[in-house]
Amino acid sequence: MRSTQELQTQRDQYLESLRAPVGSLWERAREASRQLNKEGISLSPQEGRLAHFLVSQMAGPCFVEIGTLTGYSALWILQAMKQAFSPSKIDFCTFEKDPTHAKFAREILSEAKAQWWPEGDAKVEVWEGDARLKLEDWSKSHPGRSLDGILIDGNKSAYLDYLTWAERHLRKGALVLADNVFLRGQVWDTDIEKTFSLKQIEIMQRFNERLADPNIYDSVTLPTAEGLTVARYRLNKL
Repeated sequence: MRSTQELQTQRDQYLESLRAPVGSLWERAREASRQLNKEGISLSPQEGRLAHFLVSQMAGPCFVEIGTLTGYSALWILQAMKQAFSPSKIDFCTFEKDPTHAKFAREILSEAKAQWWPEGDAKVEVWEGDARLKLEDWSKSHPGRSLDGILIDGNKSAYLDYLTWAERHLRKGALVLADNVFLRGQVWDTDIEKTFSLKQIEIMQRFNERLADPNIYDSVTLPTAEGLTVARYRLNKL
């Protein structure tokens, strides 16, 4: 009898066989995360395709990503925006704390921009540093600008801070994506070996509860390996 892990691997291989292969930019970003031994914390190919679909259907041209790693998820988001919006409207900013990761992401996204928007009209930026601080700089550089979508995939201790910041900018109907919301099962299993601190677990539980609040969001959490929440912001700005 096959193990659960073997069945999941076969499932993933089957799902990948149903899709056309991604381009060289994605392959290079994926390989870079593999070399850094960080592939497991990046979006999976299926999750990347899901983000692409959701951004093309639900988001707008102003999008923020927190935690880009080597730029793999950012490529999916940008490709969706490329297909949906004129270059002059696109304003994409991704945040990465690790200098090595940020350097590679900047290189891969610069190449994507040169290929997809040779006239240079689209705004694509990688901001290096602690997102909790850098997000305030984004606010200052975008006075009065509404945010059409956000992908949260950064420091788990700061998820609630990221969401609080986002809610100052999200337009009604904006898309919120959040990865790793299960914390390897530690948000519900009190007996499992702890690889996250109790503070991180509590913050993620509060984060999940807020996204599940029907007065604020329409949301669903998908039972991916690490948990992926998809939400639409319901509130109008005062």
